[in-house]
Amino acid sequence: MPRTTELVQQLRGNGVTYAAIGERLGVHWRTVYRWGREEHLPWGSNAIDNALERILADPPIDSSIVATTN
Repeated sequence: MPRTTELVQQLRGNGVTYAAIGERLGVHWRTVYRWGREEHLPWGSNAIDNALERILADPPIDSSIVATTN
């Protein structure tokens, strides 16, 4: 299995949506969906893999622990 596919599947397993991944990478969510299903893989996958790894390393912010100002 290509690394890009593995990373997309890991992110999805962590609850990250295709839309969120796509927005972060500047591509359409459908493109990310295709990567995750090995239907189509990106050119320059090393750069994409590095970006996906950075997203994976960035835990989402839990809004319940973020202080709000009133």
